[in-house]
Amino acid sequence: MRAELPGILATRNDVLSPRMSRIVEDLAADWRRLDERIEGLSGEIETLARQDKGCERLMRRGTW
Repeated sequence: MRAELPGILATRNDVLSPRMSRIVEDLAADWRRLDERIEGLSGEIETLARQDKGCERLMRRGTW
């Protein structure tokens, strides 16, 4: 859905009303922001985990 959504919104004006298209576009933008936030927080969690000896030990064992 993520890959197809921009094409659908760009070409299918007969399927969705203008208002519904705006709602879907807003939700897609929220989705992108959440993806960016998750990516940033994941990096932060990895950094913190590498500073903790217990987490570091788990990551070395392949359990991470």
